[in-house]
Amino acid sequence: MGANSDTARNPQWQVRRSGGVLPPGFTKRFADDGRSGTTYFLGLPIGDFDIVARDDAHVELRYRTWPVVDVLDGRPGEGEPVGGSGNVSLGKLRTPFCRFRLER
Repeated sequence: MGANSDTARNPQWQVRRSGGVLPPGFTKRFADDGRSGTTYFLGLPIGDFDIVARDDAHVELRYRTWPVVDVLDGRPGEGEPVGGSGNVSLGKLRTPFCRFRLER
C-alpha cells in the first residue's frame, strides 16, 4: 500500500462482522501515506495500527497498544470489499476472534 493507493485517496472503511465477536459501529481510516491508520468505534478513535504487507498478498494491521493483529485477505482498493480476521496476538501465537469485511 502506498501514498497513491485507492486506500489513501478514500481512507474510511466500514467494518462489517461476518463471524465471531465484533459489535457494530467500527470503522477504519488509513493515513495518506498508506503505512498506518486508526480504528474508530462509534466515531471515537480507539486504536492506531501500522500496515505491514506480507509475502502471501495478505496485509496485517498491527495495533500499537493492543495485543491484536487484523489480517486482511488482500489489499483494500478499487472500492471492492475485502475480508479479514481479527486475532489476539501473544508472541507468535495468534487466536482469531472474528471475521469481517471492510466496505465503503
